[in-house]
Amino acid sequence: MVVAGEIRTRLVEYGKFKIVIMDAPCDENSHMYVRELKQLGVTDVVRTCEPTYSPELFEREGIEVHEMTFPDGAAPPEELIQKWNGALAESWDRDVARAYASADSHRSYRCG
Repeated sequence: MVVAGEIRTRLVEYGKFKIVIMDAPCDENSHMYVRELKQLGVTDVVRTCEPTYSPELFEREGIEVHEMTFPDGAAPPEELIQKWNGALAESWDRDVARAYASADSHRSYRCG
């Protein structure tokens, strides 16, 4: 987790998809993440870590928060991989450009 005045994000683009990898927000800095994510066109956040922030601000700003947590240092269970792939496929099938942000930069790369 980062301190209240700092945020870290990394944008990865593939075709029409944007995936933003970011550190886990906290309640004190989540407004900064929301601002950054909205500028990038993010519509969904996938939380892979333990909750460190309330999803209410994100949802109020039109960013849906999906819970896909798994233990730090572990591989995601097959069920979560299927859920992640299903969400991406749904967006692809509808031909919708959708951006995802995965909270917790240490875990997000494992769900792809």
